[in-house]
Amino acid sequence: MKQCYKCNELKPLDDFGIVTKNKDSRSGWCKKCYAEYHREWFKNSDRKPPEDLNYGLNGVTKSDYLFMYEFMESMGYNPNEDISKQFCDKYGLKYKKRRTKDINRFTYEELKKPPN
Repeated sequence: MKQCYKCNELKPLDDFGIVTKNKDSRSGWCKKCYAEYHREWFKNSDRKPPEDLNYGLNGVTKSDYLFMYEFMESMGYNPNEDISKQFCDKYGLKYKKRRTKDINRFTYEELKKPPN
């Protein structure tokens, strides 16, 4: 259990983000307080949060994926298939199957569709 410095509530450690610089490796504010703070900050700021941000992939946006897919297609690769396998086949290298967490989340067709 840890007390949040912002709301002063006693919460379990899972409610705090990981910060390796702190002694207990946990943030001083709980996740809920951080979310509220950032929501207010964006309301009062000129900056707006990116709408197409995919947080699971370290801030890579859908437009970044579309650019990458179009580039790979111009190089002769099929974006709908495993690009690593195509690269290895093209240059005669040994192919090792990728882990599922490395596979892209967006398909090329999904990104090419116009927004509704």
